[in-house]
Amino acid sequence: MGELDEMLAKSHDFAEHLLGMFGEDIEWFGGDRPEAAAAAAELAFEHAHALRVLFSAGTPNSGAAMLRLQYEALLRAAWLLYSAPESPVEKLSAFLTEETAATAKNVISAEKMLLALESTAEKAPNLRGLVLQLRELRDSAWAPMNGFVHAGLHALARTQDGFPAELGTNLVKLSNGMLPMSARLLARTTTSVALVTAVDKVYERFVDVLPVVAPGGN
Repeated sequence: MGELDEMLAKSHDFAEHLLGMFGEDIEWFGGDRPEAAAAAAELAFEHAHALRVLFSAGTPNSGAAMLRLQYEALLRAAWLLYSAPESPVEKLSAFLTEETAATAKNVISAEKMLLALESTAEKAPNLRGLVLQLRELRDSAWAPMNGFVHAGLHALARTQDGFPAELGTNLVKLSNGMLPMSARLLARTTTSVALVTAVDKVYERFVDVLPVVAPGGN
């Protein structure tokens, strides 16, 4: 088994462990805000799963494109839970029809969501770790993430010259680094304080599949 294949197998175990913590006995908060945030966090997990599947299938450029989708779902989850005004929460929680889809279109950009979270974090120290990680990802990885989504230079060059296994391993790790943040947000839409605490400690058992810097708290 190559380095990338081994990373993918371990990453799958990591994601499954995190999701397995949310058993059928978990009680969830009701209401538009926590339900919408939970849906976005779950979507981030789905995008991470798709990334691993695409890398496993030998389509790494398509897998790399999933990073932006995963990041935006994570960012949306945090914004919905902590910073979004009631109006966009309602728009993004409405029953899906052509009319509601049009109303919810272009509710807010990724940068504005992040700015709103940074403003919230100024008054909520417990959010600063999460928001710092989101900002660092935005500043360091946004351009290449867009490049893979929009068939830019990153994607075209890797298609022509090959996709190094080391790069694939690092991108999978980057995706894995967003999973604990998604799990923490998801846990905070439940009534279980013990679950939040447990999720906060999971990364300690899977450091070999994570970026060097552990994700911040939330």
